[in-house]
Amino acid sequence: MSQYLVLSSFIAFVLISIIYCDTSVIRVVNSGSTNTDGFDIKITRDGITKWIVYPRSRPFGNNNYQPTEKGFKLSQEFTNTLFNQIEGTMPLNQYPDTRCIKSASFGSTLRVSYNDQTSPDLTCPIDDEKLATLYTLVRDLIKKLYIN
Repeated sequence: MSQYLVLSSFIAFVLISIIYCDTSVIRVVNSGSTNTDGFDIKITRDGITKWIVYPRSRPFGNNNYQPTEKGFKLSQEFTNTLFNQIEGTMPLNQYPDTRCIKSASFGSTLRVSYNDQTSPDLTCPIDDEKLATLYTLVRDLIKKLYIN
């Protein structure tokens, strides 16, 4: 009886996790560096985009500074292109996580996550055409949002 209860509880947990798991969000994270701000961008299928920029230092004299979330609505055309590209590039975990030499002051990582998969650092040299196209779209996104 207790095995049945444990099994049914586990199945219920998995089903609830699947139902409430948001698989329609692309996340772009830049780690930032000593001299550059990091950021976290979330894009939904309807083009709603929210992001937070994390400054490397607080504004002078403001020890309680908290970064604020900003929002923007991307065009549906750009949003569809981005989602189609990332879905065509899946699974993101298939690509080796290559490392590259970076400046200690300005080196940062840029990764894209979707459906529990995360890309390698897109700022390192990319040999795969699909990943290179995804990187181009992510750079375009960053420009549209006026980040960095």
